[in-house]
Amino acid sequence: MTRTLNFVVFLLARGIPRRPLAARLAVRDLDRSRARIVPAVAAVLTAATLATTLAVLNAGMRTDERGQGTWQMLPTHVTLRTFADYRDPDAAEDAVVASIDGVIPVTGSLRMTSVGGFLDVRDEHRCPGPRAAASGDVRCAVQGGGYPSMFVGDAEELALLLNRTPAPDELADLRAGMILTTHRGYVSNGRATALSQTETMRSEEVPARLVDADAPDGWSEISAGWSIVSADRATKLGWQPKGEAMVVPLARTASEAELDRIEANLNEMALQPVLPRDPHRPGPPLGWFAVGAAGFLLLAIVGLVTALGVTDARRDDATLAAVGAPPGLRRTTTAAQVLVVAGVGTLLGAGIGLLGMTALAHAMPANLIPFAVPGWELVALVFGIPLLGASLTWLVVPASRADAARLLT
Repeated sequence: MTRTLNFVVFLLARGIPRRPLAARLAVRDLDRSRARIVPAVAAVLTAATLATTLAVLNAGMRTDERGQGTWQMLPTHVTLRTFADYRDPDAAEDAVVASIDGVIPVTGSLRMTSVGGFLDVRDEHRCPGPRAAASGDVRCAVQGGGYPSMFVGDAEELALLLNRTPAPDELADLRAGMILTTHRGYVSNGRATALSQTETMRSEEVPARLVDADAPDGWSEISAGWSIVSADRATKLGWQPKGEAMVVPLARTASEAELDRIEANLNEMALQPVLPRDPHRPGPPLGWFAVGAAGFLLLAIVGLVTALGVTDARRDDATLAAVGAPPGLRRTTTAAQVLVVAGVGTLLGAGIGLLGMTALAHAMPANLIPFAVPGWELVALVFGIPLLGASLTWLVVPASRADAARLLT
């Protein structure tokens, strides 16, 4: 690595013979001070490599989440699992409704029984593979599990889950033994595959119907989905009651801040709600945090190198001032040095980080290492930080004519 960086500095020193005077002086001074400059470039390169690696991982994970993210329920439903465990479910239900209603109006509540059976994804709707999931294939988005996904019920439960009044034929189909589901991956040609877990896993073809809930456009495309079955059909399938879930419909879609308050209120009651959070909401800017931390470290390294370089170059500045060089030459020369050190280090570091992550992503099993190029973060790292460092240096370093006059006398 040291030999490589020495060679890079050598090429810079030899490669700009016709550039402006400040640039030629900057690279000449860097070439003279390789013992100090090479470690500085190596430190910048290391920080930039780490920042690039973290930014790539973060961008890859966010892309992966967007590809596979699913709504766990309707955007206006707050759900609590295994609600029947309370000694007095009615009192607990009233307390939950009052707690949520203090944040956002609710339109009621309903406790529903979930069963220990479920539907399997039909072969024609299966996700082709992890790569397809990362690219946002909707067949992969609907495979995620959610809150209790198979309920037993009739008109009241169906109306709540649909968020609308059921059509007469929908209710008739449910009562006739057909399973209704919002999960379009479960149904093909009016049939679904019902799975029952006893001593072994048993599957059975059953009549099923795909229904649409009253939800925002695109919800069904990325919904984990739920299904509802009549009590008679559940008994015939051998599906036993698994627990009781409570669903609280909200009067409107809650903001993230309101959902945070609801979650805090219910956590105080020792409840863990399943909240209708948008799976595509922005995540924490971890990539920018990495770039910011690397930038702070880079500017500190470059600042130290700059201070040492300014001290070493004072007699050269005095000589230049004596022969009539402009007073701002020292300032421009020092800023050019910073630009070269930071620019070379960040460019090499970003390149190494990208190549390393690319090789690692291809060497591992499909989609094990999420990979995506964080465009704006890399632009800030490779161009923004060096330009910021050079600009700050130009503002901080004084013109040299007064110092030169004192040195010559």
